[in-house]
Amino acid sequence: MSTKTIFQKIIDGELPSYKIWEDDKHLAFLDIMPIHLGQILIIPKKPVDYVFDMEDAEYIELMKVSKKLAKVMMKALKPVKVGMIIEGLEVPHVHVKLIPIDYQKSLGTHAQIVAADDLATTQQQLLSVMNNF
Repeated sequence: MSTKTIFQKIIDGELPSYKIWEDDKHLAFLDIMPIHLGQILIIPKKPVDYVFDMEDAEYIELMKVSKKLAKVMMKALKPVKVGMIIEGLEVPHVHVKLIPIDYQKSLGTHAQIVAADDLATTQQQLLSVMNNF
């Protein structure tokens, strides 16, 4: 990555954060624009844009950190569950969002009914790649 992202500036101490946890490879801090108050962002210190470009060991470590912090969140904030989103669209730096949730629509997702034909087409698209993967 050629220019520093906001996350890299936080890692480098150029911008403040509400730090929750840190080790030599990861940083976790409160999201200042959360879906729900208490949302934590977990970022690897090594800048990678897309989560599935991470090395397997790095990905596993990120998930272990996320699990640990979700347990902390459960004990401290007492939500019904902790949701996790990894979408990486706002900032081109892998980040896990841990969100305290108390009801089904807490994550802002809206379920929709999909036609059987659309499901079958999508299934075939995925299976055609899966069978050759």
